[in-house]
Amino acid sequence: MIPNYHGDVKGKDIDVEYDYASSQVYHKPIILALIVLGFLSFAIFLKRFKL
Repeated sequence: MIPNYHGDVKGKDIDVEYDYASSQVYHKPIILALIVLGFLSFAIFLKRFKL
């Protein structure tokens, strides 16, 4: 599934609404996961640096 896919839809408002809804569904969990992974890797780096 491609969230930002624009087919041959002539109504651009539908494309924008679909784009916004798909970004709400697909991009926020990915961003949150990246933040969590970054925080964990940063904590591991601090532990190794202190040791």
